Amino acid sequence: KAWLKMDEEGACTAVSIEKHRLASMLRVPMRDLRMLEPNFSNSYSAAILCRERCIVLHLEQVRLLITAEEVYLQDGRNSSVTKYLPELQRRLLMRKLKLMDSHGEGSLRRALSIQRGGDAPRQEELPFELIALEVALEIVCNSLEAEQRETVTEAKAGLEGLRKKVNTNNLERVRRVKSRVTRLTGRVAKVREEIKRYLDDDSDMRDMYLTRRLLAELFGGAEARGGGMGGMGGEHQQTPGGGIDEDKDLQEVEDLLETYFTHIDSTFAELQALDEYIDDTEDFVNIELDSQRNQLIKLELVLTTATLFMTMYGVVASVFGMNVRNGAEDSKASFVVINVVCSVCTVLAFVLAVTYIRYKRIM
Repeated sequence: KAWLKMDEEGACTAVSIEKHRLASMLRVPMRDLRMLEPNFSNSYSAAILCRERCIVLHLEQVRLLITAEEVYLQDGRNSSVTKYLPELQRRLLMRKLKLMDSHGEGSLRRALSIQRGGDAPRQEELPFELIALEVALEIVCNSLEAEQRETVTEAKAGLEGLRKKVNTNNLERVRRVKSRVTRLTGRVAKVREEIKRYLDDDSDMRDMYLTRRLLAELFGGAEARGGGMGGMGGEHQQTPGGGIDEDKDLQEVEDLLETYFTHIDSTFAELQALDEYIDDTEDFVNIELDSQRNQLIKLELVLTTATLFMTMYGVVASVFGMNVRNGAEDSKASFVVINVVCSVCTVLAFVLAVTYIRYKRIM
């Protein structure tokens, strides 16, 4: 299967290697490589796994195998990969220039060896694996932050429209935005929790420092073969094992993770605030709709009361309209008196009924 491989000097080459061979070479289980398959991206949306010789990383669309000297990527056509490779090459070039400046005309290989902790009294540059990890975290955090800003802009426009006018279009627009916010919050939370998991465990952070572990294996093996490295072997052996250097390694990893945890946590907080704003707007809209519904109920109550007394007026008219002689058929005065009295009684009864309803605070 085709992989892209970038070494610590920034050279990128395409290699064809079977999965089981790569797993054996890097000492990782096959299930870790399945994590990097595009078909399994939904199942493993956020995972950072430290193995014996590499870091298996899958955050969003960034899927990497990071060793102390190389990075393996599976899909060169992925948009995240096209962002990752140039940025990593740029960082490695900057490191190369700094190392060449600090070591004069010495070879770059020797400078890289010294940078890992061989002879330098002070390590100013991150090792290769942490640079690769930093670039991946930066791309993921920046991508999620960009999505968050775009979502916030769209959400605020939709919510303002809903506040001004509650209609089907605005409600549908806010519904889509809320679904998008929920999905994005879940993705950000997974990345945040994965970084936080390492920050809470010092041993896991030490495992990320692959260069130190590689040096421990190299110089430990040299000592077992009879000290073939001479005096330098003893010096390197204490570098990985010494408490001060381990604490320094741990601090470097912790500072790196803390920086991007703060970044992703800020994005997560913004999304939570947006979600609360959406909930508040929904509550406001519900209150406004409840108020309008109450006004309609009050109007319906008034109309129903008026209909009741108009019906009573109609009953009187029906009684006098029966084909029964009562002596008032030929009197115009009787017609006027009966209509005036019935009208006045109907109006008075309606006013009394409405007054009673308001007194009881029904309306």
